[in-house]
Amino acid sequence: MGRFKLGSTVINLFAKEAIRFDETIVNNAPTVMGTPYAHAVKPEAQTDSDSESESEA
Repeated sequence: MGRFKLGSTVINLFAKEAIRFDETIVNNAPTVMGTPYAHAVKPEAQTDSDSESESEA
């Protein structure tokens, strides 16, 4: 039988390569509400030459 001990379980799902985990996060370290654990990764900008080659295909 499972139980919670004054805590909660949170499951986060992200697209592949959409985030970068914070380097300061350490396994088994306590977490504090509001502390960031990941950062969004900006997608590479598509150039005009890339969009032209895709439209030709």
